[in-house]
Amino acid sequence: EIRFQLLCNYATPEALLKIMEGLDFVDLIHIDIQFAESTLLAHPGVQELLRSRAARIIVGSHSPQIHQELVEMYRDWIPIFSLPFGFEDCILEILRRKDDDLGASAADWAMVRQRRCFYETPHGGVTNYDGLLILATLGGCQQNLLNE
Repeated sequence: EIRFQLLCNYATPEALLKIMEGLDFVDLIHIDIQFAESTLLAHPGVQELLRSRAARIIVGSHSPQIHQELVEMYRDWIPIFSLPFGFEDCILEILRRKDDDLGASAADWAMVRQRRCFYETPHGGVTNYDGLLILATLGGCQQNLLNE
């Protein structure tokens, strides 16, 4: 049975705590809330909830400072993937400069490669604007498995 609730509201610690109220365990939480991620994830109640009831979180980070704050804040979690806030100037100049809605051309991507506006990862080059942090904890998994 899939249960869901749509809230058209700001992402606040209180809202997340309320959403999670009736859930014993969550496999994955994705947070991409445009500069508010650090505020949400710094809340002690949210931290306790995630540590006890979530297996993994994916967080979009929207500045180098926020990304580093989150890495430090969740340093006791297992880092699956961390891609810092990226190539803002390059992305804005090359990929987001157009007024049309057609996206980047092959020539635009060739310029991105030529200027090396990407991070090398085990999966190849990644051009990014926002940062990405994927974390796992065994706390929630272990607790959930012990309760079964």
